[in-house]
Parts: sequence; structure tokens; C-alpha cells
Amino acid sequence: MAKVIICCGKIASGKTTFCKKLEKEHGVFIFNADEWMIHFFGEAPDCTVFHLQLEKCITMIYCLADRLLERGIDVAFDFGFWTKKDRDDCIARFDRKLHDITVVYFPVDDKKQIEYIHKRQAGNMENTFVFTEEKLKRFNEKFQVPLKNECINIDSFVFK
Repeated sequence: MAKVIICCGKIASGKTTFCKKLEKEHGVFIFNADEWMIHFFGEAPDCTVFHLQLEKCITMIYCLADRLLERGIDVAFDFGFWTKKDRDDCIARFDRKLHDITVVYFPVDDKKQIEYIHKRQAGNMENTFVFTEEKLKRFNEKFQVPLKNECINIDSFVFK
């Protein structure tokens, strides 16, 4: 049974770093929505356009993930899954195909998040969006923290 790992967390909470480690150590195929968005669309002019573009990317990502999972290849979704509905929809989509699904939550406090975003933006910006501290704060207000029964904390995650 192939694994589906759903990475849930705010911007700059460690999801991509975690996914790179999964890929390197366990051969998990990573789908990073930001990479797709930047490749196909660049910076979105506004939130409405961004969400329409993201929906198109996620639809294609899920189709490709289905094909990999059918072949027994584990996948991880590095999207953030900001709302309970996003998490529930993903779980429902892949659960009916009897995959081993884990939602991993990446809690991050504001100070650490700002530290991470500055570090990220000081490096290679090829596959990442730019965030000011003000923009980060606005985005954080939209994040729905998962309930404890919805996920496991990154500190408790073990790849089995």
C-alpha cells in the first residue's frame, strides 16, 4: 500500500525541508505546489487569480499522484493545506483508494517563521514566492490550525 503524506502548515514552517529529506532518504515523490505555480504562472496579480491557478495545478498534481500511487510509489503533498476542507478533500480523494494517508502538521511561531522566511529569501528564490512580514501576517490569519485528531505533529512523524 502506497503512502500519501499531506504536509499541513503555514508558509516557512519547514514543510519543503521535510519533503526534501523524505525524497532523499525514502524515495518519496514530492509535489510542491509553489514550484508548479511559479513555473506555469509566476506571481499572481491577486488572490482570486492565484486560487484559480492553484486549483488547476492541484487537479493535475492529484492526477499524476494517482498514477504514481497505483505503481506503489509514495507521494507527499507540500501545499500547506490551509483549511480543514482542503485537508478533508485530499483525504477523501486518496482514502477511497485505500492508500496509507498521514497528515503531518508543522507548527511554527511567528518569530521562527520570520527567521525561516528571511533565510529562504536570502537563498535561491527560483521556486518560491516572495513574502514581506506584513504579507506573511495577512496570510497567517487565514490558516486553520488542524485539530489534534486530524494530524500528527512533525515531531512525532516516523516514516514506516
